Amino acid sequence: SRCLFSINAQSGITIPAEFCGRPIVYVNWPDMHLSAWHNNSLVIFKKFFSNKKKRYLKFKEILDLDHKVLTSNFKIIQKKFDIVLEENSPDEIKDVVEEQLKRINNEWVETNEDKILQKKFWNIYEKKFIKSPTFRVGANFLKKNIYLI
Repeated sequence: SRCLFSINAQSGITIPAEFCGRPIVYVNWPDMHLSAWHNNSLVIFKKFFSNKKKRYLKFKEILDLDHKVLTSNFKIIQKKFDIVLEENSPDEIKDVVEEQLKRINNEWVETNEDKILQKKFWNIYEKKFIKSPTFRVGANFLKKNIYLI
């Protein structure tokens, strides 16, 4: 309840920070059907590499996968869709944690490119759920993975 912010993966315990209204950095997040209602939080996703297509799946393609399979067991995804889930790199995690720290300290300068990439990303969802206006995807993650939008 008193932490500056929490850093969690999907297998981590996010409820205490969410309940206490603390900002969260979600890393290695595999599920594109996320709860984006939490204020002042950031997320970076695992990347889905399709062995069949020989490339990473775009965010829209991941959303189009069978959601029931996605939420049941990620090992099933790998077999059923011949996909490998790629963990975030240490640099990706460092970047998003530094971004969150700068945001909390009012030192983050959001560029026009950042705003455009956020808008493009969230437009993929076509308003399928409620999103906090301060919930974002890590800026550097989007810049480095623009080909996934």
